[in-house]
Amino acid sequence: MKKEDITLEVIGVGGFVLEYYNLRGTQDVDAFYQENTKILSIIKQVGDKFGVNEPDELWLNNSVSNLNKVPPKSACKVIYNFSNLKVLIPTLIYIVGMKMESGRNRD
Repeated sequence: MKKEDITLEVIGVGGFVLEYYNLRGTQDVDAFYQENTKILSIIKQVGDKFGVNEPDELWLNNSVSNLNKVPPKSACKVIYNFSNLKVLIPTLIYIVGMKMESGRNRD
């Protein structure tokens, strides 16, 4: 990303956050971020390198935006902050609320 002069802010949600709080995790990372072709290409390259992409979904994806609203930054904390990448996560109670709002049986 630095080589391409791309910056990205990601708000991780779902299983990624549950795993951060030492609860169950998932194979993919659901997140909110601004998507474009360069970002998608970088995400795919990373997933291919580490063998974590699924045939129908990249390891880092923002499909959660179809179910939920972006958490307000006031409900989030920064867990990683690099020159071109910042990763935030909401509080655990916020994630529980998101899970309840999505209404999926598996959650």
